[in-house]
Amino acid sequence: MKTEFNRSQKILAIRQVLEDHPEVFEGKSEAQLVSNSFLEQSQQLLQKINLLVEPVSTSWVERTANRQLFDDLLYKMVNIGVLLARRKGDLGMQNSFNEYSRQIPRASAGRAIAIAGMVVSTFAANEELLPALGVDPEARSQFEQLLNDFQQSSRQATQKRAVRKQLKTEINSLIKSLNELMRLELDRYVRYHVNDYPLFAQRYQAIRRARPKPSTPELPSDSDISGRVTNAQSGEAVTGAVITLMEHAYSIETDSDGRYMLDELPPGSYTISCHKPGYQVPELVSFILTANDSVIHNFELQQADAAAA
Repeated sequence: MKTEFNRSQKILAIRQVLEDHPEVFEGKSEAQLVSNSFLEQSQQLLQKINLLVEPVSTSWVERTANRQLFDDLLYKMVNIGVLLARRKGDLGMQNSFNEYSRQIPRASAGRAIAIAGMVVSTFAANEELLPALGVDPEARSQFEQLLNDFQQSSRQATQKRAVRKQLKTEINSLIKSLNELMRLELDRYVRYHVNDYPLFAQRYQAIRRARPKPSTPELPSDSDISGRVTNAQSGEAVTGAVITLMEHAYSIETDSDGRYMLDELPPGSYTISCHKPGYQVPELVSFILTANDSVIHNFELQQADAAAA
């Protein structure tokens, strides 16, 4: 989103100049058409830029809550699977469920759903053994319902990403069109009337000559990693902790609730670190993301003075 936002700033500044100087185009029908076209398209651009910030902020809490509940119950059911395998004397099943147990804390949404599907099918094939392990029909029903809820939540997150991707496509198309309108029409018109409207020309040309500030390269919109950073002793949120995406040397800070989100990530392997002065630096955490994935990882930071004690 940073790329679209930064690229739109010069255009929106030019829009303000045109709105402040309507007299420059009055009585000149062709020039007025160009000005009106620029104002209309830039208004569309502004509206779409405002829409672009909504998906992350509105979906984070719901998706996080669903994933936490799902992971907690999935972990319990996978451990029941280990017990079931031991009762059957099935070493292959036992190894599989042990591996599932290790994967859950760092599993992508798609992988977690796949593990849950394996649990459901294994339980269905061994129904007669489950009561002896403390798994009643109500617990299985709750697990299957939570799986369905999480699948729906994941689908909704995918749909929101699709909407966001389409918005970015439309924004980039508008930016291209507006830049061409400036280059082919407005720039020439301003140069011709520089002596007639010196203040207008000065403001317009100053914006056009301004060089954009270097920014962190935008990552393709696809998957995300999010979570919360808390104090391991008190459980309170850690604000301003630095989360770094190691592969891209890109960092963000946690908000007032200790939350962070690294979004717009393409499929691939990622490693994140967490750092906050006054706390021990935790181990690096690695993930493998597939397309349209969401991974949640929470950091619990130990205070440095507590470790020394």
